[in-house]
Amino acid sequence: MKKKDLAEKLKLIRSLKKEDGFDNDKEIEEIIIPLIKELFEEKKYKDIVEIFLKTLSAEDPGYYEFETAYSFDNLGKQDEAEEIYDSLLFFDGGNTSVLNNLSNIKKNKGEMNEAWDLIKKAFELTKGKDEVVKRNYNSLLKIVEEQKQIDYLFESAKNSLEKETKWAISKLEYFLINVLKDSEYKDGQIPIARWKFKVMMGVDEEKASSLRDQWINKGYIKVLEKRNEHGVQFYKINPKLSSFIKQVKPVDLNNEWFKGIDNVNRESLEKCGYFNLLKKIEHVSVKYKSLVKRDYDELVFNYLLGNKKSTIINSGSFLELLFTYFCEKKKILSISYTINNKIVNKKLHESNLNDFLSYFEEKQTFKTIIVSLGEVTRIYRNFIHPGNEIRNKEKLDMQKAELCFFSVNQIANYLLK
Repeated sequence: MKKKDLAEKLKLIRSLKKEDGFDNDKEIEEIIIPLIKELFEEKKYKDIVEIFLKTLSAEDPGYYEFETAYSFDNLGKQDEAEEIYDSLLFFDGGNTSVLNNLSNIKKNKGEMNEAWDLIKKAFELTKGKDEVVKRNYNSLLKIVEEQKQIDYLFESAKNSLEKETKWAISKLEYFLINVLKDSEYKDGQIPIARWKFKVMMGVDEEKASSLRDQWINKGYIKVLEKRNEHGVQFYKINPKLSSFIKQVKPVDLNNEWFKGIDNVNRESLEKCGYFNLLKKIEHVSVKYKSLVKRDYDELVFNYLLGNKKSTIINSGSFLELLFTYFCEKKKILSISYTINNKIVNKKLHESNLNDFLSYFEEKQTFKTIIVSLGEVTRIYRNFIHPGNEIRNKEKLDMQKAELCFFSVNQIANYLLK
């Protein structure tokens, strides 16, 4: 048909009012449907949709055409296109073009199972020889395989949850509460900036980073390959997570451990002078540096966790190490002092805390306060013997642990100038 004739027909159709319609099926078959096909060849999709809505939308679905569905889809009207494609498929279930296009619409709507069934059928009918169908089949196959892996990971999350502690579960529940009330949470997905995890989990930044990585590996959350307009990473929340949490019984451990773990953070470390002393340890000789660093780390860790007995014992051990380092640095290779009118001689590396304190007090090596602080640690270090605690009925409390910790801290800062 010439473009002039096509334009005249189009003008005629547009002049009709919707209620006018067409008198009989013959007019539809001889005028409207051929016109739609001619317009399709000219890629006039908007005109096709206009004609359909004016003349055929209320007619029998038997007049639905592939070209009409394609035109709706091309104009972004997927719901209308889907309805027509579904109708066409009802009459011709082996139409591979319809199967392919309808699969794409289902895919865009996130209906992956339906999309996969459609493209799989189209692929089988074309025996993999249609390049368009083949390309869409391979693309969807990759998505389906990835989804299977995600589903498996999400399903296996229950096994990981059954091994979690009450503390870990509580952090996960707190996180989910914050996710659900976030205005950006939609369809199981949410953008979360790295800094925001600590707020949503209720922990410090380092623990938040660690928990985030663990939760990703365990399938509680999944990193998505998309970001919002501000470049913030999207995450998918395991849709079964809340249900799984209700089913599992977390490992019941000492609640004090988790209170202590929460206390291991930058603020607490700064408060107890950890970083300042760490800088001084850097200047310790190679022979002693790793030992001093190890013992100090263990002392601080036990103190922050609230491990009273460990703090006291570590305090005495750390102090012995510091005194050994100090003496060797000063070329003092043996320790001698008088007790009950008897002279005691010991090699440096065989001396204990009591030997060092007796020696320093007698030689007046340090200010009196340093020896006195050391005595505090020596006295309470006797708690290493359970019999003393039981026999003397003296309570081993955090106050004693704090006295030892801060006494040793003072001495360390004095010795490691």
